Amino acid sequence: MRVGTNVTSQLAKRMLGNVNDRHMSETRKLSGAKRIYEAAVDPAGSAIALKMTAQNRSNLQAQRNSNDSYSMLEIADATMGTMHDIAIRLKELSIQMASDTYAPSERRNADREFQQLTSEMIRVQENAQYNGTRLLDGTGRDLEMQVGIRNDAKNDRVRYNISEIMTSNRHLSAHSVNTKESARNAMQAADDMIEKISHSRSKVGSTMKRIESTTTNLQINYENSESARSKIEDTDFGESAAKKALESIKMESATAFLAQANVGPSAVAKLLD
Repeated sequence: MRVGTNVTSQLAKRMLGNVNDRHMSETRKLSGAKRIYEAAVDPAGSAIALKMTAQNRSNLQAQRNSNDSYSMLEIADATMGTMHDIAIRLKELSIQMASDTYAPSERRNADREFQQLTSEMIRVQENAQYNGTRLLDGTGRDLEMQVGIRNDAKNDRVRYNISEIMTSNRHLSAHSVNTKESARNAMQAADDMIEKISHSRSKVGSTMKRIESTTTNLQINYENSESARSKIEDTDFGESAAKKALESIKMESATAFLAQANVGPSAVAKLLD
């Protein structure tokens, strides 16, 4: 029996160290709910999981962008709803004053309402804003909404532009209902305005519907991607708990083995005293 160098004890210590490492690994998996708690556990899986995490966070931001874009278009739609109501009232006034049954004083009173409403329509349109961005100012520029996670103009952005309303609005403001003839001309201008607003609201409505579909698709992609990432990165609690229990038993056995390995040389050493 070797007394100076206890090879059996060294073997037992190495086995105990290995068992302790595995036990600690399972403990970390259970406590952090991550199977890959460091890159060394699964380098390839870690790289894939990190890419998926970045993609999923980008997806969440794209969903927020989509929701914000929908809210912005809701403001535009509500504003055009108000303008549509005003345009209908202007059409009523123009029809009313196109008849010879009204006196000049009554026409003047009706025209005051007509001019006030056309001014209000322009004010409402020019002040339609979302977070400082004018939505119906007729500048002709596109408002781009980033609703995807990549830099693809075709597949990751939605464009919105409504400019023809302002032109029709300005034309309508040049009319009056002071006379029968001017009222008849205003009637046609009001019709044109109603047509433009109806067309523009249709465009906004279709864009809102598209963004709804985009948001739903982003949510589905996020759910599927998160499920795939979870299978790679997250802890299987049942499996880890069972492994931890097994390693605990092995640790007790290794500890007993180490204690036993140190008994023999210790007894021999006493004989040599």
